[in-house]
Amino acid sequence: MKYGSLISKIQGLSKGGIVRDPNSFSFITQYPPPLTLNKISNFKFKRRAIELYIHIPFCTGKCAYCKFFSFCVKDKKVIQNYLGNLEKELKIYLKKSDLKDRVIDSIYLGGGTPSILRIDQIKWLMRLIRKNLRVSKNVEITIESSPETLTAKKLFSYLEYGINRISIGVQDFNDDILRFVMRRHTGKMAIEAIEKARKAGFKKINIDLIYGLPRQTINHWKNNLSIISKLRPEYITIYHLRREKGTVIATLKKSEFPSKEEIIKMYLEGLNRLKELGYIQIAPDQFASPGNIFEQQENKWKVGKELIGLGASGYSFFNGFVYYNARSIKDYSKLVQEGKLPVWLGKEVSAKELMRRTLIFGLKTSGINREDSGLDKKMFEERFGITVESFFGVELERLRKLGLIKDDGNFIKLSLTGLVLSEEVCRELYSPEIKTQLDKIGDKFGRGGL
Repeated sequence: MKYGSLISKIQGLSKGGIVRDPNSFSFITQYPPPLTLNKISNFKFKRRAIELYIHIPFCTGKCAYCKFFSFCVKDKKVIQNYLGNLEKELKIYLKKSDLKDRVIDSIYLGGGTPSILRIDQIKWLMRLIRKNLRVSKNVEITIESSPETLTAKKLFSYLEYGINRISIGVQDFNDDILRFVMRRHTGKMAIEAIEKARKAGFKKINIDLIYGLPRQTINHWKNNLSIISKLRPEYITIYHLRREKGTVIATLKKSEFPSKEEIIKMYLEGLNRLKELGYIQIAPDQFASPGNIFEQQENKWKVGKELIGLGASGYSFFNGFVYYNARSIKDYSKLVQEGKLPVWLGKEVSAKELMRRTLIFGLKTSGINREDSGLDKKMFEERFGITVESFFGVELERLRKLGLIKDDGNFIKLSLTGLVLSEEVCRELYSPEIKTQLDKIGDKFGRGGL
């Protein structure tokens, strides 16, 4: 399939200041962005939580592209002590908030690599949650994993303990590329892990792939998609590589990476191939088989529900605030052992910022073949008492004229061009104050590796 005209259109948007720079590109997963948050104290509760995220920062090794809060540990006591501190943090929430009375709709074990935990540790963690929280009968519980950590026994145990969705970080099926980016598995191991998950009984399997990796070509990417067509997981996530400062890949020469044009072609090839296979695009970088949805993301982005993140570096949107936990095991442990919430950075979200957050994440539920693609205009008006156009009219009209969004009367959604540049489009909707703040510190998206 030829993409020349669309690529030319995307390149022309640079005149309007909308351009994807691999060296500054980032995913918008929070709003307001973390680098605009302040140190926070005297935290008091007012509202309710619905979703639960638990951060397990331990891995079998550090990947060449990874900037997330994760690391390897040789002393197994560190992991056990960390789990004990997770329990302490949960009990602080139970004591200081109404969390025990809230129904938990979804649980996500992220990292790091949560599947590095022993079976008895996973069992303990699941019992801790069910013993102390009101968990929905239809709860979706996801665990992130890496192929080298998965055994048939672990997979059967996950299902036994209520984990019903698994996300397997594959990134690429090519062994040379996997070695170069310091993954600890082969393509064959990845395929076997997916097959073992299916054999164990998992009916919700997600596979993560990354496009734009060093030494990756269009043919490599097409081969990844061909393998996907045979494995047929329920979910596929295709991430654009982030070249972040402080990572191994940040030291590589530009010539090691695919060109900007090749990266756009990879995304479009993925979109079209997955659509041909019958997948629904549920977000710019996420696809699901018909009838499936990623509950936690949907509740956070589409519905606007609250989220509590437990663990070091955990992110929360709760009690009218967005906030992050301490980003070191030492600081996190010290605070929870003192009976304090381990909150590090945070900010109370104003009514105006909440409207921006709702619009940004609404757009991030756009999909080329999704029926309810984008921001639900009626839901926005019911929630805030005003139309989205009355508050964001000028900004939306600019994006519409640039061909980045469309309005069908019921939903405002990203166009095909907008899907390619989804993060850049959503960044245009940051408040003027936040844009100014980020310009001063030289970070376009405000993630700062968080």
